[in-house]
Amino acid sequence: MAETGITSIKDEIAFWRQKSISSVTKADKDAAKIFTTQLENLHSVIEEFSNLKSIQKLNSLDDLMDRVQYILDELWRVQNFQYPQNRMISVIDILSLMVVNCCVDKINQQDDVWSSSSMNLSELIGHVMDTINNWIQTCDSLTRLFWTNCDQHPWIGKVYVPILMTRFKGRIEEILDIKQVDAQFN
Repeated sequence: MAETGITSIKDEIAFWRQKSISSVTKADKDAAKIFTTQLENLHSVIEEFSNLKSIQKLNSLDDLMDRVQYILDELWRVQNFQYPQNRMISVIDILSLMVVNCCVDKINQQDDVWSSSSMNLSELIGHVMDTINNWIQTCDSLTRLFWTNCDQHPWIGKVYVPILMTRFKGRIEEILDIKQVDAQFN
């Protein structure tokens, strides 16, 4: 996680609720209230998703990512206030972990990834890779295209793609490579 130390969207909501109470200026209190509302919307979407059965989660993940992208963009573009970039990185990291966990849960539903048929595994891994690539694309689009062009609050520095996602994608690719080599010898 980024230097903020937050580990969940609930932590981030609690942080901004506290800021809405303890901030000295009215502007800071107003910003904290708006950020809290946006984050509560994000949390509601995540809770709704979390209540799905695990079989439905991977299939619903694309819709969730679209909704999350919209909420994150709204949070970044709040009028007259700037959501801190380091905190947005933490939020993206939390969401990335959720995406990875969903993909891992789906893979774990296979009796045995190593002995399952190539067709079943290819379909499953294909879906997982599509999901990973969609989330990486979402992060890239937000931090390279949308937010760098935001007049009021531009993204500063490099494009942010969570290292967790790139590492997970690499591991999935390794599994595919191993399965392909195994298929050649069996």
